[in-house]
Amino acid sequence: MPTLWKPPVELSSREQKIVKRCAKRRVFVFLRELRHRLFDGDNPKARKLGLAVVDQQLRLAA
Repeated sequence: MPTLWKPPVELSSREQKIVKRCAKRRVFVFLRELRHRLFDGDNPKARKLGLAVVDQQLRLAA
């Protein structure tokens, strides 16, 4: 069984510094802050095939 991708919900101190500098790029901040809701690992097809991590990371890259 593959390991599910479980990124931290809270912003790290490094991420907080980056967020402060992203005034015109708020969509990236929005995606980072809601990442845990958008990619909750509830994709049964991907889980069955062992693609849960890859699927979630590809969604972030798109």
